[in-house]
Amino acid sequence: MDALGKVMDSVTEDLTSVSHYHELAAVYDFVLARRYDHDRMAAFVADELPDDASTICVGGSGPGRLLALLADRYDEVVGVDLSPAMCKIAAKRTDAEIVEADLLEYCEQERFDGYTLLGNSIAHLPAGNIQSFFETARTCLASGGVIAIDFTLTETLSNGHHRSDSFRSERYRVDRSVIVTIEDRNPEALGTPARYAYSYELTDEQTGETATTGTSVSVRAFDPPELLGAAIRAGFIEVWLVDPPTPHGGGLLARRR
Repeated sequence: MDALGKVMDSVTEDLTSVSHYHELAAVYDFVLARRYDHDRMAAFVADELPDDASTICVGGSGPGRLLALLADRYDEVVGVDLSPAMCKIAAKRTDAEIVEADLLEYCEQERFDGYTLLGNSIAHLPAGNIQSFFETARTCLASGGVIAIDFTLTETLSNGHHRSDSFRSERYRVDRSVIVTIEDRNPEALGTPARYAYSYELTDEQTGETATTGTSVSVRAFDPPELLGAAIRAGFIEVWLVDPPTPHGGGLLARRR
């Protein structure tokens, strides 16, 4: 049985935010393959990182689609993700080094010429640790190294907003809906907190079988000056905004001295 079929057999009605990434890893991979243009993301990284870059850290590497493309472009690429299920999928896709670790704790001092955190991964970092992430990422970068991040813009959040999408392959259809709830902001933490309530309906169009599940995930959106300031405080000497290669609206590059 293929990965999505196994998910349909095993999902429960309501998943926690933790089990979401474990139990639905194959669904997440299926959706990302159709939501993101990973070739465009890889080209963005190649265009924005230093021309002589050879070592890259892919933060929040997930199921490894971007990781695999960058591994074809650079001498040494390392993916870092906290989810063992995501790391397992990624390991089947690429021979690149994959580290199962928290981004806030993973640090190979001055090892990398480039560091990416794309796919809105910054939205899922703990509220009080955004500044710490920039400091850790800077430590990982060699002199002149660049970090590339995308993020959701605060202005695009709308309380109660409902969005539905469908993603298809020859056999399967995944119908995903999300409802956004904006939460009270902690003035001491960066970003505007929100909760995304997801529901998924998985359909095997060959057999007609369906499975339904849902989960709730905490996220954060940002005003650009917040992240610019965090990067500067972390010691990056050049910080600038860019158009991201993803649909999340915000993009940032920062260079280490």
